[in-house]
Amino acid sequence: MPMDIENFVNQDGRAEKVKEVRKKIDELGIEYLYLQFVSVTGKIMGKGIPADHWESIAKKGFQLVYGATMNLFTNRAMRLSQGSCIMVSGSGMPTSSAASGP
Repeated sequence: MPMDIENFVNQDGRAEKVKEVRKKIDELGIEYLYLQFVSVTGKIMGKGIPADHWESIAKKGFQLVYGATMNLFTNRAMRLSQGSCIMVSGSGMPTSSAASGP
């Protein structure tokens, strides 16, 4: 049984959409992409990536910093500054529709 992410990545028409986004990135000379997601507490978070990584990110998602989806951050003493749950890592999966824009 395929995992949800596999079903998402293998949707009909997605490969064509990923190629359309690549074409637009190249046309506009975009060098970096800013990927956004909402943490479990509702905070808008993001990560910048080189545009050259678009196809890989569209296929495999992206790695998040320690605790990002839970709004967990460490202080200089490496102690959690918010909450008590720990999430070691997570991933995000961009949608090609994000490039359609206004």
